Amino acid sequence: MIPPIRFIRLLRSLCPSLILMVLTSKMVLPGADLLPVVLTGSEPSVQLSDPLYVVPSGATSGDCASWRTACDLQYALTKATAPAELWVKMGIYTPTSGTDQTASLQLKNGVAIFGGFLGTETEADQREPGVNITTLSGEIGFQHPMIILTMW
Repeated sequence: MIPPIRFIRLLRSLCPSLILMVLTSKMVLPGADLLPVVLTGSEPSVQLSDPLYVVPSGATSGDCASWRTACDLQYALTKATAPAELWVKMGIYTPTSGTDQTASLQLKNGVAIFGGFLGTETEADQREPGVNITTLSGEIGFQHPMIILTMW
């Protein structure tokens, strides 16, 4: 059996931009058994507006308009209005910093999430997703993660 992360990487090598339905046991949308996750390996093709910047333990208010004023992922997702891009600094992101295992990340249509940033970039093509690993994790109050999705 192929480990989940290797399987995701294999799928990504076959199709650089795809939508996966990831079966999870803890990180689910209300009333659903599947979490839609957009994985993209290509650079943002058109900069429709300034991106929202995201860092681990970022602000939960404000404009998210620079690395200096970056927000946490949950707040940036709430703030984003399509079409939009989130530039996410390397790190591990969970739906909550607490222990609420019903918490989830509410993804939005038209909001692209790009990981692989060090947190100093001014252009999308400066990101290095193979070096600056960005992970969405469903680990909430567990020693071992149930599902980990790494954005390349």
